[in-house]
Amino acid sequence: MPFRWPAHHVREGVVALLPKGLDIDGCSKIRITCAPGRAPSREHWQALGASEYVVENVDLGRLRALPPRARDTALPAVLEDALVDLAGRHNRGAAVEAAIRGACATLRHRDFGLELPVPRLARSSPDRAVRARVVRCLNREVGEAWRIELTSRSGAAPEVRWMTERPNHLDLRDVFASSEWSDRGFVVRNRLGRISYELARPAG
Repeated sequence: MPFRWPAHHVREGVVALLPKGLDIDGCSKIRITCAPGRAPSREHWQALGASEYVVENVDLGRLRALPPRARDTALPAVLEDALVDLAGRHNRGAAVEAAIRGACATLRHRDFGLELPVPRLARSSPDRAVRARVVRCLNREVGEAWRIELTSRSGAAPEVRWMTERPNHLDLRDVFASSEWSDRGFVVRNRLGRISYELARPAG
């Protein structure tokens, strides 16, 4: 199993908790790569609006061998140090450093698990009888999984349907980009407008 899989929910959790639009190094995309077995150093370069940061001498074998919760505890330190170093190299100031450290601290406090409602996908059926709420779940058990919560006017407990396999270790935000109710039910589309998930309209 690639190491990025068990690390996925931690990385995405930090990203989700950072303030939207936070400028760490002037790039729209930052990739942090761990390179085991080299002398300790930190390499960094930028090209075409993307930033590459290499953390060397990381013992991936040790991290992989840790129990899941212990591994979760160790991973944010790598991300936190890298992001703070990047911000410092680009003179982003104390506020940016505090935002980075705050996001990592919040993720630790929540035991590395987040449930993130996706407001852009929430929709009520045309007759207002049912409302679909989509939630992106990040944790060590499922990695990244998406679910729909269906609520009705009756006030009954929401009906939950999983949209993805569990576990999953891919960022699916582009896969679930827009939603609508159709004659067939609740439809979710990807960035290209193709149907990526469809749920038949509940009876009644």
